[in-house]
Amino acid sequence: MQTVSKKKPMHRKLADVVKLSAAEVRGERISDIQEEQSIPATSQAICVASGKGGTGKTIFSTNVGVLLARNGFKVTLIDADLGLANSHLLLGLDPTHDVSQLINGELLIEDVLVEGPHGLKVLPGGSGIAELAELGEGQLTYLAQQMLRVDEENDITLVDCSAGITQQVLRFMASAHQLVVVTTPEVTSMIDGYAVIKNVHKLRPDIKIWLVVNRTKDKDDAQHVFEKMQQVVKRRLGDVTMRLLGSVPHDRYVLRSIMLRQPVAMIHPRSYATACFTRMANTIGMDNRRWRMLQKKAASPDPAYFQSLAGRRYG
Repeated sequence: MQTVSKKKPMHRKLADVVKLSAAEVRGERISDIQEEQSIPATSQAICVASGKGGTGKTIFSTNVGVLLARNGFKVTLIDADLGLANSHLLLGLDPTHDVSQLINGELLIEDVLVEGPHGLKVLPGGSGIAELAELGEGQLTYLAQQMLRVDEENDITLVDCSAGITQQVLRFMASAHQLVVVTTPEVTSMIDGYAVIKNVHKLRPDIKIWLVVNRTKDKDDAQHVFEKMQQVVKRRLGDVTMRLLGSVPHDRYVLRSIMLRQPVAMIHPRSYATACFTRMANTIGMDNRRWRMLQKKAASPDPAYFQSLAGRRYG
């Protein structure tokens, strides 16, 4: 294990704080991480969530991830829908390995990460592996430990969560620096989106939330959805920081991009949907620049996402 100088505790790695035995990686209970001092985040972790499936969450993650990478940001996309992953499919990637081999201790993070368009790094989830839906404490901590090995190489870490509010999903979301909730104008989608916000707010009242409205008819449609959800959130949860990040229309080019397994931003760069994704990527990029500047100046900077993920326990 690397020896870390006591004069520079801020540069410690999670590997310097946690040791995992083979039994622990298989899922047995591990002892709590001893945190003398938080590891400051160098990468801004943005979790992308939805209350129900089919809202376009992964389409958002892949397109915005590609656009951010194209704009010069160092981005890693983690497919945290660990058992039913499809981010790699929408990016046209056919990875040899996936997160299951990482969690089982067969491979290291460097072996599993693959490079996508414009240098976007992708951690592929497992496809059809039920065991990954609920990881043991040791497995999730080991995953976080491995990811922290490459965290300093990123500006932004996009975490494409599985839909719903299981304990594992909430753990990923509540550890993030920023939360993006993707919904549609359908009432059921809005209700489920509110359920995500409510449950994350219980764990992280201070978390900042962006709302994305997919499959809209027009700009007024998105604003209407945002205002309705904002009213409900304010009435039931109180002071929650929530902003409208943007919207994406129901677009035939998006449907075509899914069939061709390529982000719409790449194969239809002049489409209206691409313009929408571009505006949202630009907003995220500007926010990331401000966040990194504040991190350097802050007396108490935001902790590293993967340290928070490893230290947070199930409910």
